[in-house]
Amino acid sequence: MDLKINNSKTTVKKGLEAIQEKLESRFPDYAKLKQSHSIRANADWILCEKGMLSETDLLNIYTKTLGVDHFDETDLIEPAKNELVNIDYLTANNCIPYSWDEENMLMLSCDPYQLEHHAYVFK
Repeated sequence: MDLKINNSKTTVKKGLEAIQEKLESRFPDYAKLKQSHSIRANADWILCEKGMLSETDLLNIYTKTLGVDHFDETDLIEPAKNELVNIDYLTANNCIPYSWDEENMLMLSCDPYQLEHHAYVFK
């Protein structure tokens, strides 16, 4: 079963493909850049490093394409420590468990390409 985004009909896989398509249509060299990096997010961030795309623009592409809300870091409050989540995992994957209850966890991540992995780990 494919992971759904916000209980919609859109799957993460389709959303990630749409991100790639948007970047490829906007930046002709993106396809080559993507092929030269095994980690998909690295190709996206290189666009930012080269000044071709701002981090804000990249974040907007991610959130609008995936249909998720942008989380403004100025609104970030320090979450309580979650003993169920390994700190090494969080550090390695650049994510934060922000809120949770007995059934759900809101995870903040800077890498949409890892969403399916996070969902698998935390199911």
